[in-house]
Amino acid sequence: MPPAFRVTIAPTLSTMAAMYRLSREGGPRSERFRAYVSHVEHEWGMVAYNPMAGDAALRAVEALLQMDAETLAAEAASEALERCEFDEPITLAVVVRSRGMWTDRVATEIELRASPITAPAGHGIVTFWSNEPANELAVRRESVAETVRVMSTARHGSANSLVEVLWREGLACALAATLVPLGENETTAIAAESQWAPATEADARAVAAAIEVLGDSSELGDITGVLLGDSSAQTMGWPALGIPERAGYRWAIRHAARVIALSGPAAALRALPPTPTSLAAAG
Repeated sequence: MPPAFRVTIAPTLSTMAAMYRLSREGGPRSERFRAYVSHVEHEWGMVAYNPMAGDAALRAVEALLQMDAETLAAEAASEALERCEFDEPITLAVVVRSRGMWTDRVATEIELRASPITAPAGHGIVTFWSNEPANELAVRRESVAETVRVMSTARHGSANSLVEVLWREGLACALAATLVPLGENETTAIAAESQWAPATEADARAVAAAIEVLGDSSELGDITGVLLGDSSAQTMGWPALGIPERAGYRWAIRHAARVIALSGPAAALRALPPTPTSLAAAG
């Protein structure tokens, strides 16, 4: 079966656009909240939305609809399946998250990236935030990355230790950057602390040293501190490890890009996560 026929996109965007146009007056008794409850238990991806979000969420959803983001996601996921020679079906949902009483930006990213994946087998969520505009390249790139996470989990199970998370996230983002390179405007505007910036030697030294000590750790604070850096760890009350912001990502992407260049995406996906010693030495 061609890859395009193995990708299902759960259509959340048009549903949430209609809901966000409903009144939220009355909170849990509002027309909007009642409509949301009628969908959330039965449709994949809906739980990721804040049903009571304001106008910024509606604008973000409408912008994604305008660029036909769900079609872009399906195309990008299909290409990732083909390049990785993965023959199982996957289901993705493109969602817009909004900060609110039950959605913290840092805590949510930690849950999504540093915690074991708890989604049903073969399912993934392509996440955007209501106050962070996305373009077509970003939609494709994030869709490839989430597809790789879904495939990696199917092949190897959920990533639990620091080295497993670094390996999965490195592969996801490295293949995303390979299939959907940064555009000229993105490259010009990239910040040094972005995960998409080139890894520095300072990144390599800090991350390699942390892996040697903490590589087998499954503690959320350790994984967060290395992957996302001191700022995110301290925001959540965990100690700083001397890791620059998103240095773990930059380092993992660089390492995975080298593996993909040498062996190809399919072989990289099939490979078992490296040991802490070998991964630290690879930096």
